[in-house]
Amino acid sequence: MHQKLTDRKRFSKNRIIRDTLNFNSTGYDNTANGSSALYFNTSGTSNVAVGKNTLYNNNGSLASYNTAIGNKALFNTTNSQYNTALGYIAGANYDNGYNNVFVGANVDVNRAGYYNLIAIVNGTICTASSLVPLVNAAA
Repeated sequence: MHQKLTDRKRFSKNRIIRDTLNFNSTGYDNTANGSSALYFNTSGTSNVAVGKNTLYNNNGSLASYNTAIGNKALFNTTNSQYNTALGYIAGANYDNGYNNVFVGANVDVNRAGYYNLIAIVNGTICTASSLVPLVNAAA
């Protein structure tokens, strides 16, 4: 058995597959599948990370209810909630706010803290909260 899985209390109610949830202490109901998925998660709950380095930096008391599917999806999201990312490095470059949806490769925002946005075209970069852009370089 992998050394990190021996402390059952530390990993109760989590699904762990291959070098994931390495720093988990109080987080629960998380699912991580992929090398280094949810790697720095300590207390976030009810997150789903599928793919290498998904939700990698997820950490903090509010780091919960996020879903990331695709290599590096939501990579730098730290203390954010209710974000969904589907695609290669979708929503990966900044700490996202809350209630955001990223669908497509390289879909992201241009700074941290945005909320209530939906970005659905490969390469779209959102520049404000409460947007639903359907073209690249949304303003």
